[in-house]
Amino acid sequence: MAIFGTDGIRGLANKDLLTPMNMVLIGEALGYLLRLDHGIEGGSGRNGNDKPRVLIGRDSRFSGWMLEAALTAGLMGEGVDVTHLALCTTPALSYAVMTNPFDAAVMVSASHNPFEDNGVKIFGHDGRKISDAREREIEKLIRKKEFNSDRLTHDRLGRTLESWDSLKEYIRILSSRARKALKKRPLKIVVDAANGGGAELSRKILGAANLAMIHGSPDGRNINDHCGATDTASLIRAVKKEKADLGVALDGDGDRCIFVDEKGKERSGDYFLAIAGLHLKSKGRLKDDTIVATILSNMGLEMLLAKNGIKLVRTSVGDRYVSREMEKSGFTLGGEQSGHIIIHDGFQLTGDGLNAAVNLIEIMAETGMSLSGLCKGMKVLPQYAENVKVAEKPPFEENAKIWSSYLDTQKALDGIGRVLLRYSGTESKARIMIEAKDEKLARAHIDRLRAVVASEIGV
Repeated sequence: MAIFGTDGIRGLANKDLLTPMNMVLIGEALGYLLRLDHGIEGGSGRNGNDKPRVLIGRDSRFSGWMLEAALTAGLMGEGVDVTHLALCTTPALSYAVMTNPFDAAVMVSASHNPFEDNGVKIFGHDGRKISDAREREIEKLIRKKEFNSDRLTHDRLGRTLESWDSLKEYIRILSSRARKALKKRPLKIVVDAANGGGAELSRKILGAANLAMIHGSPDGRNINDHCGATDTASLIRAVKKEKADLGVALDGDGDRCIFVDEKGKERSGDYFLAIAGLHLKSKGRLKDDTIVATILSNMGLEMLLAKNGIKLVRTSVGDRYVSREMEKSGFTLGGEQSGHIIIHDGFQLTGDGLNAAVNLIEIMAETGMSLSGLCKGMKVLPQYAENVKVAEKPPFEENAKIWSSYLDTQKALDGIGRVLLRYSGTESKARIMIEAKDEKLARAHIDRLRAVVASEIGV
């Protein structure tokens, strides 16, 4: 079984992969590879450090302390010095490792999942998630335990520190930009911090606004609990009650952001891509007039962008695939419908909810427009999604009935919609998505395709 999934390691805390013993092994494997990078006996690490250095952050999950401690023990056993950021967001950690003398960073988080889950995301010193090849190296070491043959002596073990100093520059840059925009146009903003790692950072970065905070008191168990980017009902109520100009919903580790406009309507990542894309193009700052999104982004986004001379490049589901496509061609803007927004503006390389929020505030300040006004140009096509539990994941094209039904659906929707059939990267499920201008047509087609998939390979 693979250790790494589509976005690091994720699962039920203290079960399967997410146990202290396994976290020690992962820490040891990563530490061993970092020692190899700089000479197995230690020597000069990045920026002249005498040992490799790793930065660790976590979101507010109750299990985070346990997993962080186990990872730290494994890393220290391999001679790595560890600095703890404690409670923070994933993008803040990514920026901190990129701008400080660390060799790698580890985020303990399950992102938007409920509190009983947890996970691990590993970043290189450049602030990017480690490559598939690096993940395979770690998996190989854990299985073969090759690094356990030569234990370090007591005087070569790593040390641990706890410090938020590495986040000072991240906070300074974003808060300065927000303050400048809000001075031009004061806004009332409600932030739903999902009781996660972004609560305190939101206060520091958006404090210049007339700010109201909900779900900003993490207790270890309430992260993503009927709040945040995956459940905006309470944010919608708060925006209406406060008569706010903008609602901002982060997820548990702050790499997603969903917005709510002044009328109380939820606005997905697709809306942000449309707004930011058109704005950047008007300034001549949208590289090759191209935006990167995933196969799940709505056709309404693609149609609006095409109308305005902007090309949409689609990738597989997952912000890592969006990021890779952007870096390959130097594109400026990309993201997911779910709220992962990546803006290569000289500041960030990864999805960052607070950076997206600051960008939107800047656009609203510069244009003088409301969020609902900025969203007017995009018409979202009806979109339906269904999941079918499966025991195995055989290629769809090898099943004649499934493949024939899929091709028939594709033909029927040609020019008026689209169909997607894929397996989940993290669960034993087949995922079906259909978009069409006609709502009844979309519903009929997805019901028929779901029934075929369920009868052929469903549990």
